[in-house]
Amino acid sequence: MKNLTNPTAMLPGFYIPRRGRKRRSAQQVFAEQIAALRRKSFKQLGAILDRFIPAEHLKPESSGAMSRRTIFSKENTFWAFLGQVIDADGGCKEVVRKLQSWV
Repeated sequence: MKNLTNPTAMLPGFYIPRRGRKRRSAQQVFAEQIAALRRKSFKQLGAILDRFIPAEHLKPESSGAMSRRTIFSKENTFWAFLGQVIDADGGCKEVVRKLQSWV
């Protein structure tokens, strides 16, 4: 078996960059997390953030105002609004389209 350590360089002056990846900055990590949130549906946003926003606050009332179950329920409207805030353009048309495709 040959000795794998060779004191003389085979290609002097030839630079081989390290194969490792560069560390991502905190800004890049945060931007990737926001991009991942933007790709989530309203249902997935609710599953991620349910420990911060209790589901009982978003449930329909048993009777009276806000008791009917429609496409624009309290829960759907809240998650659509949050998705609009997270989205870069914040367009209402896009959020309504997502909400209609989800339901």
